[in-house]
Amino acid sequence: NDSRWLDDMLETQLLVLDDVGDEGSSVGCSALADLVLSRFNRKRRTVLTGNLTWQSFQTRYGDALADRAKASGVMPVLFGEKSLRRKAAP
Repeated sequence: NDSRWLDDMLETQLLVLDDVGDEGSSVGCSALADLVLSRFNRKRRTVLTGNLTWQSFQTRYGDALADRAKASGVMPVLFGEKSLRRKAAP
């Protein structure tokens, strides 16, 4: 059920979230922020990867989440505008 799935995401020791910034809606952004902030408060490690710049991350998710991601300093938060999966046009 959904409650068990969410509990697992909140309590697992390490959670890796890929393609951060690709949630597609403000509801998705809010849910991601709530999840990461809850994990931070529980002292759970979270790794975020995505193609956002740090400034874009702050704008999209707000200062509170950006501050906690930066302050945790334990696991890297990886951001960059260039995707390695995209091939240059011939």
